[in-house]
Amino acid sequence: MSHTSPQCTRMSGTDQVVWNLVGDQDLFCIWAIASLTEPLQDTLLEQSLKHLLQTIPILNAQPVTTWFSGKWQFLAKEDVGELISRVQAANDAEAEEQLQQVFTHPINAKDAAMIRLHSIDGPEKHYFVIQVHHLVVDGEGLKRICAQFAEIYRAVYRDPSWEPVHVLDS
Repeated sequence: MSHTSPQCTRMSGTDQVVWNLVGDQDLFCIWAIASLTEPLQDTLLEQSLKHLLQTIPILNAQPVTTWFSGKWQFLAKEDVGELISRVQAANDAEAEEQLQQVFTHPINAKDAAMIRLHSIDGPEKHYFVIQVHHLVVDGEGLKRICAQFAEIYRAVYRDPSWEPVHVLDS
């Protein structure tokens, strides 16, 4: 019997137990923050996120679980814009304040995909944050997601028609 389908994949027993035991699952997010020399381009950011979700589909899933069964329900996301927060700050102090605000808005794992991107730009300071729910990735996995995203962004920057080679069916 297969544990995966085009719409979902089976959740591990550990994830299933953790999901049901912990009341505030939304608080378990991890972040990677980059300080940039210039702002990221909106169209490239969206295109790169779309490719990232194609290569790591669990980031675009929601947990559906009971005490007896659990699965990851893949979401149909053609428009990834709702997963990207873009802030243009009037000054660099405001940009830093906006960066701090990212940590007060966890991912609602019951209502949305497991990833968010935040791009915060001041006149001189530019921040990029990848926020992922801890249920789908740990610190080491987040490093790999960041490296994968950077690789995709660079490829799309060089050639906007670039497509990922390793696309997983979700």
